[in-house]
Amino acid sequence: MWLQVGDSAKPVQYHLPRADRVKEEQSNHPSLSAGHTFAQLREYSDKITLRSKLREARASASSANSPCNQCVTQDELISTIRNEIREAMRDDLTDIINTCLKGQLKQLREEINDVKDSISFTNAMFEEFKSDVISAKSTMHQVQKENEDLRATTSILLQRIHQLEQLSRISNLEIQCVPETKGENAVSYVTQLGHIIKCEIRETDISYCSRTAKANPQSTRPRSILVKFQSSRTRDSYLAAASKYNKENPNEKLNTALLGIALEKKSPVYVVEHLTPDTKSLHTAARQKAKELGWKYTWVKNGRVLMRKSDNSDYVLVRDIQMVNNLK
Repeated sequence: MWLQVGDSAKPVQYHLPRADRVKEEQSNHPSLSAGHTFAQLREYSDKITLRSKLREARASASSANSPCNQCVTQDELISTIRNEIREAMRDDLTDIINTCLKGQLKQLREEINDVKDSISFTNAMFEEFKSDVISAKSTMHQVQKENEDLRATTSILLQRIHQLEQLSRISNLEIQCVPETKGENAVSYVTQLGHIIKCEIRETDISYCSRTAKANPQSTRPRSILVKFQSSRTRDSYLAAASKYNKENPNEKLNTALLGIALEKKSPVYVVEHLTPDTKSLHTAARQKAKELGWKYTWVKNGRVLMRKSDNSDYVLVRDIQMVNNLK
């Protein structure tokens, strides 16, 4: 209990003991009665207050020396503070990380969407390109097949043209290596040669007779005499008679001296079929191949090139240059 004394700006307060404490002190000190002055009451009050403070001090010292369940150590306090800081930092870091990740994920999502759009566009272009390639392959295969068919058809047509060209020459002969002279009469050479081989020919049997142009203008060989008879039968008789004469006269085959052409040295004269340029080239290649392989015979009959390896072997019909190259 506090007692205020004076009414100044700073009043003085006195702590008064409670009634029960006063009674306790009166019982302990009989000399202290209710009629004591205020100064005495104050003195006793101070003593009581001092004793109370001593008791509280002893209690505090005792409690400091005795263990308390509610007290914490320094390590525990540091650990608690660390945990609190960690929790606070964890919450803040979580918010920061979530904010950053949201922005990054949004940007990444947009980039992924762009990549998806690009991939979709590329895939569409690839599918279109693939379709075009498949279509082009199909067209190419079709064109290749058509090309092969056209090649086969062209080959057949060329063979037919060749046959027709050769058929158009069925009544023709060539007399080769007869020297050229000014003012010559080619028909007289034909009739004179027919007299030599014992195949008499009249001028009326000849429908055309003239020198042909040279395939190679640089060649020194005389131009051939082209003879067209009225019939293929006459042509065949004339050709057979010339071949027979050469066989019967191996040492004196047809030559320029027999035709009355004066030369320092007589040169042979050949009577052959009138061949197409392709057949002539094929005949030349066949003769060269026969010489390389040692084959004995190479000849032409009715516009066809024939070869024979020996007297006892069968003849080979040469159809094209590839067949010549495959001969062994």
